[in-house]
Amino acid sequence: KLADVLQLPGAKQPEPEITVGEMWEDYLVWKETQVEPSTFCAAFKTYTNIIKGLKGNRKTRAFDDTGLGIWDSPINEESGKKIIQAPFCKTYVIGAIQALNEAFTRSKQLGKFSLPDVNPFFELHKEIGSNSKQKYQSTLGEDGETIEWWQVQDANEDELESDRRAFTKEERDIIIRAFYESDKVNERSAAPLIEFMFLTGCRPGEAFALRWGDIKWDKEIIRFSKSYASRIRQTQQTKTKTIRMFPMSSRLVNLLLRVKPETIDKADLVFQQTRGQSYHTIQVGNLWTGYTSSSNKNNAKTYHYPGVVTRLVEQSKISGYLPPYHTRHTYITLTAHANKSNASALLLLAHACGNSPEVIMKHYLDVDHEVQLVEV
Repeated sequence: KLADVLQLPGAKQPEPEITVGEMWEDYLVWKETQVEPSTFCAAFKTYTNIIKGLKGNRKTRAFDDTGLGIWDSPINEESGKKIIQAPFCKTYVIGAIQALNEAFTRSKQLGKFSLPDVNPFFELHKEIGSNSKQKYQSTLGEDGETIEWWQVQDANEDELESDRRAFTKEERDIIIRAFYESDKVNERSAAPLIEFMFLTGCRPGEAFALRWGDIKWDKEIIRFSKSYASRIRQTQQTKTKTIRMFPMSSRLVNLLLRVKPETIDKADLVFQQTRGQSYHTIQVGNLWTGYTSSSNKNNAKTYHYPGVVTRLVEQSKISGYLPPYHTRHTYITLTAHANKSNASALLLLAHACGNSPEVIMKHYLDVDHEVQLVEV
């Protein structure tokens, strides 16, 4: 019988089939050295839960097993088909699939494991059919209940950085004015921070970490050198690990003079909450988007308190919802279009916002077919 045939001495023994979880754990050891701690904490721990099929339950404050985990599954087409059914926010499922694709490709190139010839995760995210324009529209949950924007956590910073949609100038001004004119103290207090992000295009964490010592009044520039990572509660380098000098406009100078206390310490934060604490992503998200609260200990009923931007959308005062991170894209888009005929200004914009001129031209400016090339 074939099963009784013994292999000759020295013959290569077949390697055991590796599981998705084993490949993923090896990948995480490497990936943690490649990204910022905040990104690793925010995104890759969520991806791990998706691969394990574990979904957080706000009511029980525990994880529920969705039955769609592939952690212990072999790396094959069936695993791929299973993960695209995961009942999570599409943004995170797509992120998990793309990370699995990278993990497979890396392992294959290094020859670390016995892997199939075909990558089951390659371009698998396209089957989910995510449309960035519909990312923040209402969706249906597992039980048929409508899930609104505020119940879906915004994407991680890398995904928000690449989603370059922007508010119009009119919408920007409506949002800023709504914060200043709010009847809620916390929203009014955050108005200068929101206006500042709209006027500088800085990343939220950079605004949270800004101190009065970073404001160079004599040179009329702002020094962005740090970023506050809300998830790990640490101040770290900026995303690009560079120090940027941002030129202040007259409107920006006036804004900072309005919030400047009579006596300041250079180490004091420029933007603080009403009780003096530093701002963070969750706090700003609650003010911007809204939050939910249970009526009693048994969580019998949940109430939603819409934030400023959510209310503006519901009142049809702006065209649609975008996360707070898009204050950055709004500034870059508006400024790039206002200076599109000035190459030097576009170069300054790129350096001031931590981008490259190529990104400005390719992603923030549409091709102007009316422009004529100068003969040389």
